[in-house]
Amino acid sequence: MRRDPFSPEVRRRLGSAAVLGPMVLVAIWLGSPVIEIFLTIAAGLMAWEWDRLCGQRKFGLSGWTMLFALLVAGIAAYARRFDIVSIALVAGACAAYVAAAASQ
Repeated sequence: MRRDPFSPEVRRRLGSAAVLGPMVLVAIWLGSPVIEIFLTIAAGLMAWEWDRLCGQRKFGLSGWTMLFALLVAGIAAYARRFDIVSIALVAGACAAYVAAAASQ
């Protein structure tokens, strides 16, 4: 009997890549502001996943903190204010760390 080389987790990730890959290419092709909107949404989803990986059962304060920083960074990127993007991301990461440490 032959064993399946793909675990359910690998199948899920391949399925996600099959769906998200074309979406990324379309967003890149359409350019601004679609790419900024797409990246902001994707970053928000990654903040949610990170919050869950850190053991949060619900979207906690650290997740909301990162989401807010990502929204500020997305708006600043659309406005071509990359200095604000950098500040928002660094400050958001530090604030999310403090929020996560406080919730432990």
